Amino acid sequence: MIDELPPGRKPITTLHKTEHHRLRVQGFMREEIAKGRQVYVVYPMIEETETMDLQNLMSGFEALSRDFPDTGIPDFHRAR
Repeated sequence: MIDELPPGRKPITTLHKTEHHRLRVQGFMREEIAKGRQVYVVYPMIEETETMDLQNLMSGFEALSRDFPDTGIPDFHRAR
C-alpha cells in the first residue's frame, strides 16, 4: 500500500477541458512532452455508446495517435 508521496514529489494537477479547448490543450501537451514530462489523458468511456455523448477511449486513442505520432503513446491494445 502506498499511502504517501515520495520526498520532493510535486503535486499533480488535474484539469477538465472540453472539445472547445482541444487545440489549446494539445499545445500545452506538446510543451510538457518537449520538457520531458508525462501527460495523461482520461476518457469517461471505453467505447462509444448511444446513450451518452461523451468522448471515448477508442476514438480518443486514434485521434491522439494521429495528432502526436512521434511521442510514444503506448498502445493500450497490447497492455490488455
